Amino acid sequence: MINPQYAVNCLHLGFDRYKRYCKLPITIKVSKSTVSFYVKKPSTPKGYDARVSDHHPNLQHYTDNGDEPWLNDNVSIEFRQLYRI
Repeated sequence: MINPQYAVNCLHLGFDRYKRYCKLPITIKVSKSTVSFYVKKPSTPKGYDARVSDHHPNLQHYTDNGDEPWLNDNVSIEFRQLYRI
């Protein structure tokens, strides 16, 4: 199994490489309090296009600021640590 923190970091490095070499016109926001990052295209007025994280998204915030997530093409990728008892 892959460690969730490692998986999020690998994807962040990949997105950062595409940005650095001008393959994707994006901005990347890295969370300071969680293991997650957000990718936004300049053409997206509000919200993020992709979210990669090791924790559950807070669904109640998807409609903050009048957002209608069902009308957007957002993607959320979550990695979870599975524990065996």
